[in-house]
Amino acid sequence: MKALIVDDNPSVIAILTEILKIDGHEVFQATNWEDAKRALETDRPDIMFLDSIVNQTSTIPFIDELDESINTRIVLILNGREQVPKDTSLIVRSIKKPFNSAEVLEAVKYVGGGCTVQGQAPAEAKRSRKFKFWIFGKDGSASEERTVSDDAVQQGKSYVVFEDVPEKIYELARKFPQQAGDLMIITGERKKVIETKIDDEHCRILQVSRGTRSSYADVRALGTIMAEVMEFINFQPKPVIIIDDLGMLISNNDLNSVITFIYQIYKGASNKFTLAVSVKESLLTEKDKLLLHRYMETYKPDEEESKETT
Repeated sequence: MKALIVDDNPSVIAILTEILKIDGHEVFQATNWEDAKRALETDRPDIMFLDSIVNQTSTIPFIDELDESINTRIVLILNGREQVPKDTSLIVRSIKKPFNSAEVLEAVKYVGGGCTVQGQAPAEAKRSRKFKFWIFGKDGSASEERTVSDDAVQQGKSYVVFEDVPEKIYELARKFPQQAGDLMIITGERKKVIETKIDDEHCRILQVSRGTRSSYADVRALGTIMAEVMEFINFQPKPVIIIDDLGMLISNNDLNSVITFIYQIYKGASNKFTLAVSVKESLLTEKDKLLLHRYMETYKPDEEESKETT
């Protein structure tokens, strides 16, 4: 199926694109109404995911410009308590932010089935797709930095390690007593290098790189990486996720997208988990660090803290 996404938020476009492409659909994008109209004419999509507000302007009036005989069905993305207009047959579904992948795919299924209600999939079959994709605005609140040392490390809490080279992050990872298969490492390193740092033959190593290297995930595909992380969290008893170089994600995407990616994991996971990241402190502003500390504590080994206080 051909799908057109119309939104001015790059994070929303990226997430929807990932969801739809993973499900096998051809995706087109537009960030304003004029480009959307051209795409409707040239690409003839079957479904259009249209944000109700694009570039601070309601898109509802623009729908009246469309000929209702076109084959494209509209799924309206709502930002709050807006009501779906009843005077057009083009809008067949709506989803609200924060939306989840199941809602997106159900809308696609609805349009693909001729806009008739389809049978519901068994609950167990849908379990792996029950995670939310949250979109954060520019006014995200933050908390004060909290610091923990070796003795205070706990399962189910999350940590940031400020370091130039990923070393202490692996010291931290080894402090969590793991059942087989509960540890995931997201890294750009070779597996053999990681295996020298973590003595766990059941560790899930998710390698990322820019490009199409065999067995590596695309570091720019944050939605795909997030889907794998969510799947891991939701199906492991005591999941621990380690990102050994957050700077790699930042340099290949952008800081706002990476922070949004982290928040989406926190907001979407249905199981208790630990997330620990290593990052160069110089890459982050004070505001960025405060945003991370909304959910994470700073990890510093005891000996490091003692050096600071002497």
